[in-house]
Amino acid sequence: EKKLVGALKIMNLLDELGFNFKIRLRQNKYVVYSKSSEEIAYFLAVIGANNATFTIMNNKILKGIRNDANRVKNCDDANIGKAVNASHRHTSAIKYLIESNNITRLPDQLRETARLRLEYNELNYAELGRKFSPVISKSGVFHRLEKIVELSEEFKKEGK
Repeated sequence: EKKLVGALKIMNLLDELGFNFKIRLRQNKYVVYSKSSEEIAYFLAVIGANNATFTIMNNKILKGIRNDANRVKNCDDANIGKAVNASHRHTSAIKYLIESNNITRLPDQLRETARLRLEYNELNYAELGRKFSPVISKSGVFHRLEKIVELSEEFKKEGK
């Protein structure tokens, strides 16, 4: 076929120039193509199509920026979800302790942590840690809240 021979000649010439293009039959026509945007941009630069080269580069940069922004948003959404679930778990445990009159069985530090968690439910661990006097770390807040949940579960098992 004449069309295939022409496409092969073009591809061989591109191969000699260091390009890695492929041939595909589409709608009864042979097409020489590359899926690599870098390779296409380089080819366009070699043949002097600078505006087209810059358009491809700009589109690739914009796509990268959008992908990065989506990744950050998805990460933020996941972190917010985790924080909401943890906060709900902590406040549920604290409310159980109050309703069952077991809050008084907690050490002073944990009672203070429970009070501050209920009072400042919207704060993250680091922000909540700054409400303590003296200030404690976000890790300290987390461990205290986890201890409250653990004790709440133990008291539930005791039936008190």
